Amino acid sequence: MSDGWNPMSRTPAAFAPITCLGADGEEYAGLCFSTHRGEIIEPITNKAAEPVIGPMRGWKYEPELSRIP
Repeated sequence: MSDGWNPMSRTPAAFAPITCLGADGEEYAGLCFSTHRGEIIEPITNKAAEPVIGPMRGWKYEPELSRIP
């Protein structure tokens, strides 16, 4: 994918904060990949993200706050 988005076929690192691009074109931040569940989850509730936000077209890592000047 372009614009820094990774395809959904590529698995993100476990529990690293990611932003997902929904099929509706909206960005959904604060999610992470659970290796135990094998899916992207909302970490506070530990629920699967896809049933709530719908199909996802891509993902990218969120910038680390410690690296932002």
